[in-house]
Amino acid sequence: MPRQPPGRRRGRGPRVVNHAHLTDPASPYRASGPIFVREAAVRTEPAAEAPEMLRKRPLSLRVYDRRNMMIEGQVIDGADLDDTLAQWFANPAVEQAHIHFAPRGCYLARAVRQET
Repeated sequence: MPRQPPGRRRGRGPRVVNHAHLTDPASPYRASGPIFVREAAVRTEPAAEAPEMLRKRPLSLRVYDRRNMMIEGQVIDGADLDDTLAQWFANPAVEQAHIHFAPRGCYLARAVRQET
């Protein structure tokens, strides 16, 4: 029997759909891919800390500048996400980071530079 995606319960889990998460036509890193969407999902406000769901999984991160050019990519333990993002956003060239499940590459979230 095939394995269920992370967080999925038989018959009630998330649906897998395609999502364009970097749509800048000038960027060679323009990308779309699978995401998991729950029926009962709700939009949340940006948080100062990564949600628990991200902190307990291996993650693949891709860091981009203002022109949507990739600066860095790294696979990390989710428990290190907040510290890793803080280090990257200390670099003024970093504008955003895309967060993916490491094993399959499904897009999860985007972290953006907060203007102060």
